[in-house]
Amino acid sequence: MLRRALAAGLAVLVPFAWADTAAARVVFDNAWIRAPAPGQTVAAGYCDIANNGSQPAVITAFTASFPVEMHETAERDGMMRMRPLARLTVPSAATVSLAPGGKHLMLFGFDGEVPAELTLHAVFADGGKQAVTFIVRPLAP
Repeated sequence: MLRRALAAGLAVLVPFAWADTAAARVVFDNAWIRAPAPGQTVAAGYCDIANNGSQPAVITAFTASFPVEMHETAERDGMMRMRPLARLTVPSAATVSLAPGGKHLMLFGFDGEVPAELTLHAVFADGGKQAVTFIVRPLAP
């Protein structure tokens, strides 16, 4: 009888524990990639990341079938410099924007035509993953 009660209690708790993962609390919006210039193999990705939860969400990587790195552009010693980010923290009830001139994704290994959409996977510190579809925007003339 006690075992059955414990099992029933766990069955109720497990879905709630899963629902509280960072991937369940985070929403990606306005995800787009600036297509690489002709002859270039690198592209940049941007999006808005909203954390609807009461705990910070920490993204440790984005993965795809090609190399992806999180970067930040900031002024240092009077010059704009880009540096890799090991993690990206989205505070609770807040939005972090990946945008030109600031935090962004660098996508490597393009060698020709880029599809109209690319799917990347955000990897969270708690082990969760979330697929994010990015629209590819051509370079402006």
